[in-house]
Amino acid sequence: MSHQCEVSHLFTATVKVAFVGINRTDLAQSINSSATHLRSILKQTVTWTLYEYEEEQPSAHIQLFESVCTDLKNDSRPYPDILLDLSSDDEHSCFFGEIARQLDIGPMALNKPACVPFAVQSPFAKYSMVEIPAIRFPKSVPFNVLTAFSDVLFNANEAEIVYFTDKALGTQAVLGSSVSLKLSGRMNVHLQSPIDKSRLQKILTAMTQTIRVGAFVFIMDQPIMAELMDSEEILIIQQYPLSRNVIVFDTHANTSYCDVMCHVVDGVLVHCGAEYSAIQFYCIQIDMSEASASSLLNLQNGLNDIWSSMSTNQLDAAYTYDAVKTSVHTVASLIAEGQWGNHTAKDKSGLSGCTTSTRPLTNGTRFYKFAARLTQYPVSSGASGIINFTESFTNRKANFMLKFCDIFNELQGPTCRNMNASFSYEKQKLTVPEKLDLAQNRLELRVRIIPEDPFVIKTAGGYTGYCIELFEMIATSLGLPFVYVEQPDQNYGTVQPDGSWNGLIGSIAYRAADVGLGRLIVSSEAEKVVDFTSPTMRPAGIVLLMSTEGDMDTTIDYFVEIFSISNTFEAVALGYKASGYVCGCRAFQVD
Repeated sequence: MSHQCEVSHLFTATVKVAFVGINRTDLAQSINSSATHLRSILKQTVTWTLYEYEEEQPSAHIQLFESVCTDLKNDSRPYPDILLDLSSDDEHSCFFGEIARQLDIGPMALNKPACVPFAVQSPFAKYSMVEIPAIRFPKSVPFNVLTAFSDVLFNANEAEIVYFTDKALGTQAVLGSSVSLKLSGRMNVHLQSPIDKSRLQKILTAMTQTIRVGAFVFIMDQPIMAELMDSEEILIIQQYPLSRNVIVFDTHANTSYCDVMCHVVDGVLVHCGAEYSAIQFYCIQIDMSEASASSLLNLQNGLNDIWSSMSTNQLDAAYTYDAVKTSVHTVASLIAEGQWGNHTAKDKSGLSGCTTSTRPLTNGTRFYKFAARLTQYPVSSGASGIINFTESFTNRKANFMLKFCDIFNELQGPTCRNMNASFSYEKQKLTVPEKLDLAQNRLELRVRIIPEDPFVIKTAGGYTGYCIELFEMIATSLGLPFVYVEQPDQNYGTVQPDGSWNGLIGSIAYRAADVGLGRLIVSSEAEKVVDFTSPTMRPAGIVLLMSTEGDMDTTIDYFVEIFSISNTFEAVALGYKASGYVCGCRAFQVD
């Protein structure tokens, strides 16, 4: 269904808007572009005031409220009809919604905030509870969408998924001692510009020593993404044997490209991805196929060079444009019907909203009228796509697309193809085609080896030997991909004074490897940090017998049980049981 029509009214109205938010040129220009469009095309006059504040300052939002009240008391600014919140902090958004309720004006947020709904003290009101209206989904939704796609593309049960983000989304993972660190499932690394490269180095180094990374997920604006791609620390990420296990969220309005991993200077594409590195990655974008071409053109013309600037979040700009338009239309329709009214001079001089901590909310207040009327807003196309508030306080229409992209060299932009997989915010549904090829994303088991005849024999073509042949037989039967990596120090492992392990045992214990093959000594100390498989061959020589409490029937399946697909190979050691050494599955030794 196409919704290319523009919402229009056959009347002229003057709507006064107060905006609150951080200092961002792209959003300020989006406001001006939308207001200009409303004046020139729809004949609706919009006057607006922008109040900026610093989100990092604890009391900045309270000081902003005081500034608004001071302006209104002094009559230096017009009493607003709408308070449009462009902030990115949920706590501040809830506070600004309270300001709108106290001043009795129409509220609108750029992102749906996690606030307690307002109770309506009118028995016959259509809505007993009213939320702060929002033009866009909660800021956590892209994070959730990336998580949903990551679970499909990269099995989170096999390894951790690491998120790099410049946004405060949930609890941050703190990396400490590699010995005591235990992470499972997902980890969020919060980066801010300028990137603290020393901290990033420590985090990435700890990762390589501590966790099994299944995928890297990037959800950050392009400037800090470019800063990350330019850093030497990104080379640590490239050391992981991940061919396609990277997924990014792109905030560009042009869905023909996925340029979040590219740097643009003076309008010229100069660098993509990490230097001298071919990158294959998945890209998540919002479906803009049903966006209004005229609204997008008006927005681009209004922003001029700002639109293509690396620091511009085009989605933020598009949603801001639509927030202004829908809010103004909503108030204008109420004015035309005589349901809005004007604040009188007496109201402004008293300003009870600035002095009263609790102001009753009824169906006769402008706050309620605005929110209720917005739920009847006609479905239409905007700069951000379809706008649909039908029986909802939030624009519910947003679809996310999955694409697969290639960057072959630093001067070539990404080539992307649609994977025909999507996530609907309205339906909260992930749709993935049956033929989506996921086999290429299966993680390879990292098998650490130490060449020593006859257990592991190094040849011109690779490796052979008893342990190698046994392991490959098991891996082949279970369809497990793997890669051999020689232990750098050729050391099987010993306990250090601080209780940690070095060598091959340490590599497995601290997740630098998944499986170890070789002439490993089985000891009670080693069994505290890794699991050994059971022996498949015992040597001739001294044999100690011990009684058992019952018969034990053992089949060949017993030796490969630990290699079931449901297991994650967090700590497995293989060895050969000969004169105190083991090569088998889950070995144990009689002390």
